[in-house]
Amino acid sequence: MCGSGKDAKLDTDTTEGSISMRFYVLATLALAGTSLPLASATAQSSYQTSRLLKTIDEAALVATLESMGVEHGTDKGTDGSTLYTIDYQNGFKAFSYFRACEDGCKGLVLIGVFSPPENMTPNQLRDTVREFNDRYPAAKLYVAESGDTYSQSYVIFDEGITMGNLKAQLEVFGDIGAEVSDKLYSDD
Repeated sequence: MCGSGKDAKLDTDTTEGSISMRFYVLATLALAGTSLPLASATAQSSYQTSRLLKTIDEAALVATLESMGVEHGTDKGTDGSTLYTIDYQNGFKAFSYFRACEDGCKGLVLIGVFSPPENMTPNQLRDTVREFNDRYPAAKLYVAESGDTYSQSYVIFDEGITMGNLKAQLEVFGDIGAEVSDKLYSDD
């Protein structure tokens, strides 16, 4: 079963200068039940496909997610930072958070996590990850020492991207996440 989003917690502690992306499976607490909805009465109306974003903020992210019709909310990272949860309509669950925020946030990290598949050996899993990375350059997969598989993408806002491009990148990440889940947990 996919361990992304619903029963995982993201550790965003970056005190050592590196991005720490460890997820902790919570057996008794479903993140979906504790997430706070991202509320914005005007978020849908503020989405404009051609609007240029040179930084990312909660209002722009919410407007884009609502234009996609996905469920979304917030949670707190282990360091107190805000994590944005995304529950795609295809069943994939992801986290996102802002990066490079010295002068307005110029980056958005997208992360999904998958528990170790029972139907694959570690070598088969590594081969599957390698094949996916060759096939889908929009997101990268890697296997952590814990055996969990992570999908990750980074959206860069330096010099600007349109809201339509952000929406496309979020949709592609969701599609790739669903394909990873199908591949890891299928019985073939």
